[in-house]
Amino acid sequence: MLNSAFLKRLSKSQPNSVTSKPELSQRKSLPLQPQAGFTLIEVIVVVLMLGILAAIAAPSWSTFVNRRRVAAVNDEILRVLQEAQSKAKKTKLEYSVSFRTEDTSNRPQVVIYPRNPDDTVIDPYAAGFDAWQNLGKELEIKSGQVLLGTNLDVEANRAVNNVTYDSNANQTITFDSLGALTSISEPNLGTNGLIITAAIPQPGTTDTAIDSTRKCVRVTTILGSLQTGQGAECEVTAPPANP
Repeated sequence: MLNSAFLKRLSKSQPNSVTSKPELSQRKSLPLQPQAGFTLIEVIVVVLMLGILAAIAAPSWSTFVNRRRVAAVNDEILRVLQEAQSKAKKTKLEYSVSFRTEDTSNRPQVVIYPRNPDDTVIDPYAAGFDAWQNLGKELEIKSGQVLLGTNLDVEANRAVNNVTYDSNANQTITFDSLGALTSISEPNLGTNGLIITAAIPQPGTTDTAIDSTRKCVRVTTILGSLQTGQGAECEVTAPPANP
């Protein structure tokens, strides 16, 4: 009885062991998967394509960065003029804003200052005056990256009939206690107002702007109205000569 039962169980288990062997052999016969990777030619082709794309994109990126610098300088010019007007109204004192391109660093600079209580004149262009601040300092604008020009120097503009770049002549706008232009700045209004403009220099130059990149802030009325402009709106017309 015991032997017959054992034989039956053995006979039932044999087909399973037999059928399992082909499965194991099939697994062993499966081909090995190749390892992923790139050939040297593929790498060279990709590098060449990236170089071509970079060469195409570089000029556009450079133009974008330069225009961003000009826009930042122009925004700051507007801000300092608005600040000077606001301080003049609050303190009931005359406030001036002066501009220049610094001699050694060749960077556009600005300074805001009130009239002395004793009515003595402050000359920001005098040696030793150290309150000047770089325009566009948040973008770390370097030498010659942005040109600053104005039509605030009447005599210079009568001579060249164009915007004055890189000049340290008296380029100042003064607001009275009401935020309007004082008699010092008023005669310079001319046709298009007082203009302070920023632009990208033409390659290889330090005093010639690319006209299409110009952005400016204009004081258009005696009351001190401020407007922003670009391109042709920033063209300077010299005030008429005194009779």
